[in-house]
Amino acid sequence: MNFNSTIIATVLLLAVSFSCKRGDSIWNDETADIVRKEVTATLQQYHRDIEAKGMLGEIPYLDSSDEFSWYAPGYDGPIGYDSVVSVLTQMAPMYTKIDHTWDTLAVTPASEIQAIYTGVVTTIMMDTLGRTSTLRFKETGTIVRRKDGWKLQSGKTEMIN
Repeated sequence: MNFNSTIIATVLLLAVSFSCKRGDSIWNDETADIVRKEVTATLQQYHRDIEAKGMLGEIPYLDSSDEFSWYAPGYDGPIGYDSVVSVLTQMAPMYTKIDHTWDTLAVTPASEIQAIYTGVVTTIMMDTLGRTSTLRFKETGTIVRRKDGWKLQSGKTEMIN
């Protein structure tokens, strides 16, 4: 093999090697779009389950790992999974109807198993006496893929006036 043939063979080998590595990569625009669609669908179903089951409909969407933390309105710092479940369990009987609507929702995939989301939610709640309240929240958080689906891992809920 002469020098020119060696150079051409090396360039071709490198080109094939680099193209295979890029083709083997799991993370690309298509994968990011799949994550975005899955997370968006999960967050929309999360709201439908709250509407159907009340506040207790939230619990299956919370990440029960030690990594969970949430900044909730009225709290000075983040609260853990057990505290959130306790609050939801105590408040659930107080409301007969909850209607959650995403006014805006943006999902930014960070990897195949994690995404960041932010949005504005309008919530209409009816208490056991038939009184309704309309609240608006800004939601930001991290959602992670677990064996049993996407789970809210950390985040913050802020009241909007």
